[in-house]
Amino acid sequence: MSSPRLPMDIERETFEWTAIAHPSSIPTLLLVARRVRIWVEPYLYRAIKVAPWPPYSIMERDVLNGTGKPASFYRDAVRHLYIQDKPRADVLKICTRTRSITSFGRAPELMPVLPQMDLRRLSLSLRELFNGPPYLHPLFQTITHLDLHDIIGEDDEQDPVVRLLPALPALTHLCLCDQVPPVRKILADCSHLQILVNPWLISDAALGRTLAANPPIQDPRFMVTVYNDVNDEWEADVKGHSIWEAAEEFVERKRRGEIPKSCYWMNYWLPDDGCMAEFS
Repeated sequence: MSSPRLPMDIERETFEWTAIAHPSSIPTLLLVARRVRIWVEPYLYRAIKVAPWPPYSIMERDVLNGTGKPASFYRDAVRHLYIQDKPRADVLKICTRTRSITSFGRAPELMPVLPQMDLRRLSLSLRELFNGPPYLHPLFQTITHLDLHDIIGEDDEQDPVVRLLPALPALTHLCLCDQVPPVRKILADCSHLQILVNPWLISDAALGRTLAANPPIQDPRFMVTVYNDVNDEWEADVKGHSIWEAAEEFVERKRRGEIPKSCYWMNYWLPDDGCMAEFS
């Protein structure tokens, strides 16, 4: 085979970017050349859904059967975990370089391993995770993005979750879905917070619009939007095109004067709609 025309580092970056942006292309990329397979194959396992029942992911089958790739391969490859119900602790212990976790339901297996991971983003219920009121825990040391599944009423300013938020040292992005949270309290107490996004399920877009038209606070860090479903959001986050990136651009464009200061509706899933039509 002839030598690559591009410098090796640029060639590798090109293939890796393609694998991240277009995961369905990975099986084809693996056939290009041995060096490309070495670069790209880990991206097959970059985002994994784990569950306590079949069908298991490839990683889980390898761990359960003691076959396939070594645990070190998955440790280095896995960056995003989508956890359904109660995951196997032996699977979680392998993924110490995981950067983001989305979890549903109570998963006590998570608590011992979360501080061992290289986490930046969490999407879960803190009450479910702690099996009660949450408290300051070492797992929060590196968390910058927090998508809370907890229900917090607009008047629940003394809610343990709300009281915990100002103490999280690295938190810059907060998401509270399908509810009207105590926005004023949160933004006043969390001066280091850069984004507070309040998404509503797309079927409840009218509720979100009403809130955006009558925002509880005049603060450029706050915005209201809609989302399609949690699975779509997780996949978008894996590809780097999630609601977080949209929110950052919304805030930046507002600061540049490209969006009116009075606009709190960020168009995300509804194209050609509202004051952010040009953003979709």
